[in-house]
Amino acid sequence: MKRLQAICLVLLLVKFSVAQTMDDKLKFKEISGCYGSTTEGICLFEDGRFLLYGYATAVFGKYSFEKDYMKFVPDVPPFFEVYGTANKNIGDNTRTNFKGFDRGGNTFIKFGDNDITRVFNTDANCFDSPFVYQTTKLKGKTILSSYLEGNFPSPGKIGFSWEYELPKTFNDFIFIYNAPSRYEEEFEAIIEQTKEGDILRTSNYARENGFAKRAVDPEDKSWAEILSFKKQYDSNKATKADVIYANKHYSAFPAPNEDHIFDDRANQFVSKMANENEAYYLNNQYNDGLYLRKYVKIDPKFKTAFNPNSVKISPTTIFYTVCGEGSENSYHYNGYTKIENDKISTVEVAPMLQTIPNVVVDKPVKNMLNDGFYLTKDGIVSSVPLFKQSDIKSITDTKVKGELSIMLTDSGMGKLKQRDATSANKILLMLDGKRIAEANFKITDKSIQFSGNFTVEEIQLIINQLKK
Repeated sequence: MKRLQAICLVLLLVKFSVAQTMDDKLKFKEISGCYGSTTEGICLFEDGRFLLYGYATAVFGKYSFEKDYMKFVPDVPPFFEVYGTANKNIGDNTRTNFKGFDRGGNTFIKFGDNDITRVFNTDANCFDSPFVYQTTKLKGKTILSSYLEGNFPSPGKIGFSWEYELPKTFNDFIFIYNAPSRYEEEFEAIIEQTKEGDILRTSNYARENGFAKRAVDPEDKSWAEILSFKKQYDSNKATKADVIYANKHYSAFPAPNEDHIFDDRANQFVSKMANENEAYYLNNQYNDGLYLRKYVKIDPKFKTAFNPNSVKISPTTIFYTVCGEGSENSYHYNGYTKIENDKISTVEVAPMLQTIPNVVVDKPVKNMLNDGFYLTKDGIVSSVPLFKQSDIKSITDTKVKGELSIMLTDSGMGKLKQRDATSANKILLMLDGKRIAEANFKITDKSIQFSGNFTVEEIQLIINQLKK
């Protein structure tokens, strides 16, 4: 309520640029466009939809006109989503992929009569996705729980459990945790008309300067690309409700079309070009769309409150992962087929594109990336470097096996804080248009510990290259 009163007060000092007598359709068209920079801002569309974007953030939603301001309501996914299928290749075993739990903090699971177990250890770091847990056939109910501390989605502590009855015929599952984010909170905005142009001022973001409307450049294709991305998002949002199509590494894909045929014996879709493209995908296994399974959504039976302090928690965890000391016991995905270097295919095949609601999907890394360090998530590489060589003070071998330390300037550390680097999986180093190294990392006060199971020779090589 206080926020709304503050906005109303601001309205007494500024002019709302869109006439109140215009109907909503004309208003949407009048103000449509992107406000902000190329790296962060808000795009308004003529159909009353919007896109809030930034690094590792792409949240769609709808906006409407109130009496003196605009109201923005983001699309908010459910806390948990569960999908399953019958996988004849794993027999009586059960395979489960945990998506999003590495970003969720306090998440728990209970299988049947077993104790409640943390999905990750409390000090988890240096994540190596995908996170796949394999065990014997599950029996009884499955309960997913989360305990939130802080200001998202509201101040205080909130705990909740969702209980599922998994079909007995299913043995292959995808569990998704959509951790609450401040970007999913509703907010209000006004448009101020200035000499320099229209400014979008919001109650939550860019409060001091607002977002300036970007001028339309006939040679700039970014608006057309954004509209294309929105079209894909809308299409996926309409069809994603009940199913997910994914490969055996749980990378999601659009629904198979006429290029795939259904193999009833294996209960999967097989590309007609599978034989011709298998060599290429040996070196690109996570993005292999040649063999896809259909995972059907399973709705929860019950939703209840949860407090980990009032129940028995198992001392073990589903996944354990840390940086540095103890990392030899960390979880690493072992589902990829190992290949020898001399057998890696050089065949170029365009990978299938995918869009999933409110999940950022950047383009795969290309050799055209400038030199620098890039954040990566689930194999997807940011298009903007996290920091560059000019941000580095010193590089040293920590003498810990497979690890080196990079001391950053104040400017470099500032970039880390602005980009929420702790939420990424790995960092990729590009030099002279080549991928030099990709590794896990841990941020300290003034440095980054770069941990990638490197040999002493490889560490020295990286140090020498960075010092050039």
